[in-house]
Amino acid sequence: MYYIQNNVTPLHVASKWGNSAVVERLLAAGAQIECFTRDGLTPLHCAARSGHSQVIQLLLNSGANYSAKTRSGLTALHMAAQGDHPECAKLLILHGANVDDVTFDNLTALHVAAHCGSVKVAKILLDAHSDLDARARNGFTPLHIACKKNRIKVVELFLKHGCQVDIATESGLTPIHVAAFMGNTNIVVMLLKHNADPNAQTMHNETSLHLASRAGRIETVKLLLRNGAIVDAKSRGNQTCLHVASLLGNCELISILLQGGANVQTVTKDGHSALHVATKAGHDEAVKLLLESGAQCDVMTKSGFTPLHLAAKYSRLKPAELLIEAGAPLDIPGRNGLTPLHLASHYGSVNVVRALLDKGASTRQQTKNGYTPLHVAAQRCQVDVARQILKAKADPNAESRNGFTPLHLAAQDGSVEMVKLLLDYKAKVNARAKNGLTPMHLAAQEDSVKAAEVLFAAGAELDPTTKAGYTPLHTACHFGQINMLKFLISKGCNVNARTELGSSTLHLAAQQGHPQVIYTLLESGADPNLKNNSGWTAGHVAQHQHYLNIFEVLRRVTTSIESWEEIESYDEQVEGPMDAMIDQKQRQRMDKYESHRVSGIPRLELEKPDVMGEHPVTDTEDDQGEDSIDEGIAYPTGSSQYLQTKNSNEAFINGDGFRASGQLLKRVGQGSKEFGGSGSQNIGSIGDCGGLEWNFVPDNAPICRKPITSGFLVSFLVDARGGSMRASRHPGLRIMVPPSAASAPTRVTCRMLRPERTAAPPQLNDGEGLACRIIELGPHPCQFNSPVLLEIPHFAAIRGRQREIVILRSDDSETWKEHSLEATDQANLPEQGVNLEVDITLPKEN
Repeated sequence: MYYIQNNVTPLHVASKWGNSAVVERLLAAGAQIECFTRDGLTPLHCAARSGHSQVIQLLLNSGANYSAKTRSGLTALHMAAQGDHPECAKLLILHGANVDDVTFDNLTALHVAAHCGSVKVAKILLDAHSDLDARARNGFTPLHIACKKNRIKVVELFLKHGCQVDIATESGLTPIHVAAFMGNTNIVVMLLKHNADPNAQTMHNETSLHLASRAGRIETVKLLLRNGAIVDAKSRGNQTCLHVASLLGNCELISILLQGGANVQTVTKDGHSALHVATKAGHDEAVKLLLESGAQCDVMTKSGFTPLHLAAKYSRLKPAELLIEAGAPLDIPGRNGLTPLHLASHYGSVNVVRALLDKGASTRQQTKNGYTPLHVAAQRCQVDVARQILKAKADPNAESRNGFTPLHLAAQDGSVEMVKLLLDYKAKVNARAKNGLTPMHLAAQEDSVKAAEVLFAAGAELDPTTKAGYTPLHTACHFGQINMLKFLISKGCNVNARTELGSSTLHLAAQQGHPQVIYTLLESGADPNLKNNSGWTAGHVAQHQHYLNIFEVLRRVTTSIESWEEIESYDEQVEGPMDAMIDQKQRQRMDKYESHRVSGIPRLELEKPDVMGEHPVTDTEDDQGEDSIDEGIAYPTGSSQYLQTKNSNEAFINGDGFRASGQLLKRVGQGSKEFGGSGSQNIGSIGDCGGLEWNFVPDNAPICRKPITSGFLVSFLVDARGGSMRASRHPGLRIMVPPSAASAPTRVTCRMLRPERTAAPPQLNDGEGLACRIIELGPHPCQFNSPVLLEIPHFAAIRGRQREIVILRSDDSETWKEHSLEATDQANLPEQGVNLEVDITLPKEN
């Protein structure tokens, strides 16, 4: 047998070109009749596709298999239908070819004839009783395909033979849906004459009018409206055709729908009117047309947005001007008190800000947490926006609910330009919040040396104290900000200043585990012999926190302690048997008053700095009321909350909302039906596992010891006691190592990597992209005796369409569950060695 490229034989070539004499000679010479090309074509396929009935007869007489299929499942009859060769089709059917034989996609020869417009073959197939309503894999019948390809003659033939005119696919598409979407008006007319339902709905409740509108088929829309299509029919999200047209900005289509009786005030399930949709998409002419048709510009969505809010958020200047001219309220408060000016300030819409201010928008309007538009601009480092607001006579010293000024927020962000701008407009450089924080404290917290230099040059105090007694130097030491530490020391700050609990800067650095800070403080004259109000030196604190390297450094320079052994026995006595003996009320009383002693050493009270704890302002989540929020940050134990810093740089701008960076994360849906409980609860606060109240009574068994709870920057050391370690830089990220999981002291590292810096980045499909960084855990390889739990904050839309933050946890990296929003110790006990069930599961995402 002689083959050429792709396994094509001489018999294939002769069959394709219809050379019956050569075919006959090849067959007589013993040519293999069932030879296949690389695509699975036989000589019979080639002859049928080209319409050579004489060659087909020769091949069939020689025993050719009329049921042979190509790689995609096509038979010779499919090929004859493709080329519309009726004689070939008759011949194959006469020799026994199955008229309803299907390809791997369940396509019959009639499907192929409908696709190619092969009317003659289609008639032969129907005369041979081919299934007129056969379904392909996607549910399409031959009529669906003919409607899609605009095969008018084929559609006439199918209708004449009595096909089901309203037959639907699994997704609910009928032939009239397909024809309307493709704009095949003549076929729509034919279907309507055969009583096709123009208001039939898909599984998404879309009618043929919806699909015609979505595709911009003007003539088809007119035809459907004349033949009984409901103009205000609503899809699953209560979206009408007018919403669809407004999204496209198709003014001609909008006019036709309005003339057909469309209600311009109809809103979707989320409360969006057509005016909202057109404004958000930035279609100026559509906005103008809707306003002229009577659309109301003060209607609010369920998220608390008017069309002007959306214009401000998405920087739609022309729609904003049109709305203002139409009388849209400028200072109407939306969700959490956000006005259009707040949103324009947050998203940096300078032109919209200018337009709002020119028409008299208030610069003093406050959100529920007391933020003015200037606060928002300062927090988001929108310098140009802030300049416009300040020119409009905004108060640079306006205070939020907790007493923070725009300068506080600018200092926290570290924006030198913003700090200078506010100072130029007479912002108070030493303004104090209600907890005593000054801008210098926040600059120290974020290691913003350049901002601190500007503040200092403007007369900022270097040693102001908060209610907890923290100076900026204490704050820098607590957060491990070495550059701010050096700056403050160079300006003469007291390295031995004390907090209200008597802690020095060394105590705080030892508590938080910052060795570089310890070295710098010691070199600058910090006294390691100082004791806090409980009688602990910095060395005691480091030993208690299990920072062994820091402890060794401090032990060598501390001269006031003769023996370090009693502090070691203290841990065992306090955290061992006594935890099992005292009840919950006793524990709370003892924690509060530090009333019990072991070996004469008081219980250690860890420092908690004053932080910016504002009530979160968001345009996506349900309002949480006026509940108080715990204030604390990034310390190992005790009641605490995380403050999102500029380093996290996660402004949570997703969907239709934002949560400004620097805001506390608070539980979503407090009053929703999906969640029980009462009061304000915070997702994943350290306080939930710091002073653990273990609600069980031990039987006659060894007393279980509480795991260590701490925070970490990049790595932490874990031993047989296990631990609950929370990332200081990335709120919500937590690693829980059960007791006895580590056979030996092990240093665990956790880094956030960018995709381009990974050796083996995750595989992505076409059109996909990473929305976050990659978490790298080490060491590798490392074997633990039991599963280690990882918790990661994640954006999801689990309960409805509002986006929210949920905590996903996994102990095998394959199966992820949603962490209980109650975040109590009871919910954490299974991962800490106590056998209780947690029945909250997270639905898998597509």
